[in-house]
Amino acid sequence: MLRQLSIRQKLQLIIVSTSGVVLFLAAVVFAINNSKDYQRNLKADANITVDLIGLATAAGVVFLQPDVVEQTLQNLNLKTNLMSLYIFDNEGVLVSFYQRQGDKKLKLDKLQDYYQLNFEASAFDLSTQTLSFFQQNHLDMFKPLLSTTGKTGFQETSQVGTIFARFDTKELTQQHWKLVKISGLIFILCLFLAYILSLRLHLIITKPIERLLAIIDYVAKNKDYSIRGTKLCNDELGALMSGFNHMLAQIEQRNLKLEEYHNSLEDKVKVRTQELAEARDHALAANQAKSIFLANMSHEIRTPMNAILGYAQILQRDSQLNVEQRENIQIIENSGNHLLALINDILDLSKIEAGAMALNLEQFNLFKLIRNVASMFSIQCENKGLEWRVAYQLPENLLLYGDQGKLRQILINLLGNAVKFTQQGHVLLQVDQVATMGKHQNQYRFLVKDTGRGISQTAQQRIFEPFQQETLDPNQGGTGLGLAISKRQVDLMAGEIYLQSSPQQGSCFTVLLPLVVKQATETAERIEQPIKTVHLADGEKVNALVVDDIKENRDILAKILRDIGANVYSAADGEQALALIKQQPLDIVFSDIRMPKVDGIALIHQLKQDNLTKNLPCIAISASTLLHQNQNVLAAGYDNFIAKPFEFSAIYRCLADYLQVQFVYTRDEKPTTAVETTQNGLKFVQLPCDLYHRLQTAAQFNELTEMEILIEALRQGDLAQQQLADQLQLLLNQYDIEGILRQLTAIDCLDD
Repeated sequence: MLRQLSIRQKLQLIIVSTSGVVLFLAAVVFAINNSKDYQRNLKADANITVDLIGLATAAGVVFLQPDVVEQTLQNLNLKTNLMSLYIFDNEGVLVSFYQRQGDKKLKLDKLQDYYQLNFEASAFDLSTQTLSFFQQNHLDMFKPLLSTTGKTGFQETSQVGTIFARFDTKELTQQHWKLVKISGLIFILCLFLAYILSLRLHLIITKPIERLLAIIDYVAKNKDYSIRGTKLCNDELGALMSGFNHMLAQIEQRNLKLEEYHNSLEDKVKVRTQELAEARDHALAANQAKSIFLANMSHEIRTPMNAILGYAQILQRDSQLNVEQRENIQIIENSGNHLLALINDILDLSKIEAGAMALNLEQFNLFKLIRNVASMFSIQCENKGLEWRVAYQLPENLLLYGDQGKLRQILINLLGNAVKFTQQGHVLLQVDQVATMGKHQNQYRFLVKDTGRGISQTAQQRIFEPFQQETLDPNQGGTGLGLAISKRQVDLMAGEIYLQSSPQQGSCFTVLLPLVVKQATETAERIEQPIKTVHLADGEKVNALVVDDIKENRDILAKILRDIGANVYSAADGEQALALIKQQPLDIVFSDIRMPKVDGIALIHQLKQDNLTKNLPCIAISASTLLHQNQNVLAAGYDNFIAKPFEFSAIYRCLADYLQVQFVYTRDEKPTTAVETTQNGLKFVQLPCDLYHRLQTAAQFNELTEMEILIEALRQGDLAQQQLADQLQLLLNQYDIEGILRQLTAIDCLDD
C-alpha cells in the first residue's frame, strides 16, 4: 500500500509518524517519572505522620495505658488518607488502633498475623528499619515506636513497639489518570502541529521533484529538448536537476546532428532515387531492345526456315523418290530442325534470366537411361586408366514419369566432373530406391563417388554457385556452370543434392529425386511406325484462306492443304483477305501476323466485329514465338497459334479440331538406309587406337567440329576407312550421335 502513495504523502507520513513516536515516548517517560515523584512524596508524608503519632503515643505504650493511647489517637487530627493505624508492643500484641470511618477493619490482633499473611517473619527487622510497601490501592508502612528516657544530656532511645499504618493511594491514582489525560491531549495537539508543519516541510523535497516531473512530461509530449530546469538547491535534488539538464543538452545536440544527417540523407536519397530511376529506365530500355531483337531475330530466321522445312516435308510425301533422295531430304530436315533447336535455345535465354525454366515431363525407362550413361563413361574411364563401377538393380521394364533430359544432364555433369578431376582409383555410379513417398511415387538416390583430390570445406560452401570451380589446373577448367545448373534442375524436380568430400579423400555427390512409377505395358516398349496423313476422307470439303506477305510461306501452306484435297485461296495481306472473304464462302483462315497495310491483328478485329465472320475459325501462323506475343495474339481473337516453321501435323489437327473433318491415313514405312545395309561390313574395319578413342570421345561429348576433322582424316585411309567415313558423315548429318557410337562399337581397335 505504501508503494501507491506519492512522495508528498510519504514525507507527511514520515514526519507525523516520527513526531508521534517521539511524543509518545516522552509522555510515557514523563508519566513514569511523575508517578515515581508522587510515590516518594507520599512515603515522606506518611513517614512524618507516623513519627508524629509515635511521639504522641509512645508514653501510653510504655506505661501500659491503652486507654490513653486510644484517647490520644482519637484526639489527633489525622490525615484523611490514613485508612488504618495499629500500635503493637514489643511482643507484637495489639495495644490500640485507628480505623477511618467507612473503611473495613483489619483483622490484625498480632503483628505476626500480617507477617504470616504477606511475608515471611524473618524477612523484617523492625528494630533497625522502616518498611513501606505499595499494594493495589494503598501504602503499608511499618515503623519502630521509639521512647526517650533519662536526664537531659543523657537521654536514651529505645523501641517500645511497632506502628503499622495504611495510607490510601486513591489520590495517586487520580493524579496518574489526570496526568495521562493531560499527556494525551498534549500528544494529539503536538501531532496536529506536526501534520501542519509537514504540509509545509514536504515542499522542500517535493517541489523540485514536481518541477522535474513537469519538465519531463513537457519534453515527452512536445519533443522540445531545449527547455532547462531551474536548480533550487545544492543538495542531491539540485544534482539531479543538473544531471537532467545535461542529459537534455546531449539529446538536443544529438537531434541537431540527426536532423542535419536526415536533411543530407534526403538529398542523397533523392539523388540516388533519380540515379536508380535512370538506371531502371536504361535497363527497361535495354530489356525492351533485347525483346525486340529476339522477336525480330526469331521472325527473320524462322521465316526462311519455314520454307526449308516446309518443302522438305512436302518432298518427303513424294512416293517416287528413291532411297538416296529420301536420305538427302532427311538430312535437310534434320539440319533444319537442329538449327531450329539452336534458335529456340537463344529464345530460352529470356526464360533462364527470368527463372522460368520448366519441366519437360515424359515417360521413360530408367534402366535404359542408366545403361546408356554408364556405357558413355565406361569408355572415358578406360581411356584415363580409371576403374569404372556401376551398381544398380533396376527392372528392365521400369517406367518412370519425369524429366528424363534434366536427369540425364545432371548425371552427365556429375560423372563428367568425377572423371575429369580423378587421376587414379575409380569412379562409382550407384542407383537405388530409398523410400516411398506416395501411392505411385518413389524416391530414387543417384550417387556419384570418386577417389579424386576432394573439395575443401571452404569451396564446398560455394560449389553450387555459378562460375565456381575447384581446380588448380587451367587445362581442366570449364565454365563452372555444371553444378550450378544441376542444383537448379534438382530443385526444379523437387529433389535434393548433397556433397560429402575431404581433401585428398575423394568426393561423393548424392541426388534424391521423387519419381512417379508407371506400369509397364507391351505397347510402351513397342516402336510403332509413324502414321502418315494421305488426304481428306470422301465427302469432306474444306475452303481455306492462307494470308501471308511472303510468297514462299503462302505457297508451302497452300500446297500442303491442296495435297490433302482442300480448296485454297491466297492473300498477300489483310486487305486482300477481307476482299476475298466477302466474295468467297470460307471454312477456315490461316493468317500471318506481321503484314503490310492491314496486319493480322487488324484483320481479326474486323472479322470478329462482323456478324457473318465472327464465328469463322482463324489460326495465327507466325514466326514470332515469344510467350507474351502469343498471348496477345490469342487475346486479340485468334482461335489457335502455330509457330513457324510448322509441322504438317499441326495443320491437320486444326482442321480436325475446328472443322471436324475426317482423314485417310497410312503407315509410313521408313526406308532402309545405306548404313543399315552395310553395317555387317564394318566389322572388318580396323582403326588406330588413338583415332578410335578420339572418335569415341568426340561422339560422347557432341563435339561436332572435332567429328568433322576426324572423319576427314578417315578419308585419307584405305577403302574400308573411306566407307566408314561416308557412313559416319551420313549419321553426323542426321545428328544421330547414338548411331555413331553403335557403329564404333562394331569396329576393332588396331594397336600401333
